[in-house]
Amino acid sequence: MNIFSDLKSYRWNSLFVKYIKITFLVLFVPFFIIYIFLVVSFFHTNITQQMQSLNNASEKISYQFELITNHLSAIKSQIESDTVFKKYLSKNTDITNVSPQESSYIRNYLLTCSQNISGNIHSIYLYSDNNNYVMSTKHSSSDINSFFDLAWYNDKNYNEYFNVVYSPSYYPQTTKNVLSFVYRLQPDGNPSGTIVFNIDISEFLRNFIDTDINAVLYDEYNDIVYSYNDLYLDSLTSQKKLKLTYFDSETDIARYSLHFVKPRSTGFSTFSILAALILMLLVFILAAFIMSVYLSSFLYSSINRIITNLHNVLEGHISTDEEIDEISHISKNMLNIITKSKIYERELEAKALELKGEQIRSMQYQINPHFLFNSLNTINMVAMTTCDNNDLSTMIILLSDIIENVMDSGTTFVPLHFEIDTTKKYTDLLAITQSHQFDIVWNLPNNLKNYSIPKLIIQPLIENAFEHGIKHLPHDVRGLIKINVSETNSEIKIEVSNNGPLIPYNDLKKLNDHLSNSKQFPKKHIGLINTSMRIKLIYGDKYGCSIRNTATDVVSTIVLPKTF
Repeated sequence: MNIFSDLKSYRWNSLFVKYIKITFLVLFVPFFIIYIFLVVSFFHTNITQQMQSLNNASEKISYQFELITNHLSAIKSQIESDTVFKKYLSKNTDITNVSPQESSYIRNYLLTCSQNISGNIHSIYLYSDNNNYVMSTKHSSSDINSFFDLAWYNDKNYNEYFNVVYSPSYYPQTTKNVLSFVYRLQPDGNPSGTIVFNIDISEFLRNFIDTDINAVLYDEYNDIVYSYNDLYLDSLTSQKKLKLTYFDSETDIARYSLHFVKPRSTGFSTFSILAALILMLLVFILAAFIMSVYLSSFLYSSINRIITNLHNVLEGHISTDEEIDEISHISKNMLNIITKSKIYERELEAKALELKGEQIRSMQYQINPHFLFNSLNTINMVAMTTCDNNDLSTMIILLSDIIENVMDSGTTFVPLHFEIDTTKKYTDLLAITQSHQFDIVWNLPNNLKNYSIPKLIIQPLIENAFEHGIKHLPHDVRGLIKINVSETNSEIKIEVSNNGPLIPYNDLKKLNDHLSNSKQFPKKHIGLINTSMRIKLIYGDKYGCSIRNTATDVVSTIVLPKTF
C-alpha cells in the first residue's frame, strides 16, 4: 500500500489530505506574514527614497533663502547708515536736484550688491518716500506713478518692516517671475524709503529641481501663484489634495509656502507591480504546499505502515515489523489480535461440534478490534489536534494495558473487579480525549467483586452511552455516566446510565427487539447488540442486555447469573 492508493480509496476523507490541509495552514500563515512584510518594506523604502530627494531639495533651498535674507538684511542696515543714502532719502525735492556724483554712487552701490548677493538677483529698486522717486539697477529710474513694476508698492503689507511679494513682472520683451524681498528703510529711526530686492525665482530654482519634480508657490489663501513647470499642474488645485496624491516637501517663505511635489508612485508601472506581487504570492503558496506535502508524508508514514500491515494480514501474510515507536507497538499488538481472530475464525469453520464455544470466542474477538480501532483513531486525532505529549503518552500506556488484558485469549471469564479495572482504564482514556468534559460514577459493592462474568462486556455499554448520549449534549451541559452493580437472589445486574438525550419510543422498541433476538446487526449500537448476543450464547435467552428511558436518563442493563 502507498499514499496514492490511499488517496484513491479515501479521496478527500483521507488522513493524508487532512494532514496537508492542517500543515498548509500552519505554514502559510508565517509565509503570508513574511510576504506582507516584504511588500510593505518595498513600498516604504521606495517612498522614503523619493521623499528624501524632495527633502534634500527643500533643505537646500531653505538654507539658500536664509543666506539671502541674512545678506539682504546686512545691506539694508548699511544703506540706513550710509550718509549719501540718508541724504538722498531725506530730499523732498525733485530728483533732478540730486547731484550726479550722488546718483552715480547710489547706482554703483546697488549694482555691486546685486552682483555680490548669493542667489539670482534680477534687479534692485530704491524708493524714497519724500521725493516719490524709484531708482532701478536694470531700467531707467522714474517717478513712482509712472514706474512699470508696482506690485511691491501696492501690496497690502507695504508698510511692514519686512515683506515678500510675488509678481510676474513684465519687463521689455520678457516676463520674469519675481519674488520681491521688500525692506522699509528707517535711517535714524525715521521711515523714509524702501529697498526692493527682486529674485528671478525660476532661475533660482533651476539648480535644485530634477526633471520629475515641480515647485509650486502657494499664497496665504492656499491659491497657486507660481509653478516652476507644467508638471502635475492640473491636479495641484489645493494643498489638501496635494498631500493626498503627491509626495510633498514644504519650505516657508514669509507668507508664501513653496512646495516640491512629485506623484505618489513607486517608479514602476501598475502592471509590473501587480505581476510581481502575484508572482511572489504564488511562490510563497507553492513553497508552503511543497513543505506541507513533505511534512504530511512524514507524519502519515506511521499510519501508512499500519494500513500496509493490515492489508498484509488480510491477505494472509504475517507482519514482522519491529517495535520502533509507540505507534508500531500498538500496530503490532493490534495485528496480533487480528491475526489470532482470523485463526479462530478458520477454526470455527472446521469445528462444527464446538460451534457454541467457538462462536462465543469469535464474538469476543470481534469486539476487540472494534474497540482497538476506535482507540487508535482517538489517539490519532489527539496527535493531530494537540501538542500535549503527556496526554498522548498516558493514552498509549492505558491502551497498552487494555490490549494486554484483551489479548489473554485463554480467558473467557474474569472476576467482576478485574473487568471493572479494565473498563476504568478505557474511561480514563476517553476522558483525556474529551478534555474531561464528563463525569463518571462507579458503585460496586465489595461482596460482588469476585463474581465471574464474561470478559469485555461493560466497556461496550459505556462506549454506547458516550457515543449516543453524552456526545450529543449541549456544550454548556456536563455529561454524567453512572455504573451501578447490584444483585438479587440468583442474578447480578449491571446498569450503565447517561444523562444524554432520551431515545424516541419507536427507536427504543426496535433496539430492544435487536437486543432480544437479532439475526442482523444494525448500523448503530453494534457493541451493545454484540454483547447481548454473547451473553445469550453463554447463559441462554433469559439473560442479555436491554435499554430503557427514565425521566432524565437512558439506562442500559446487563443481567447475568451468579457464578464464581
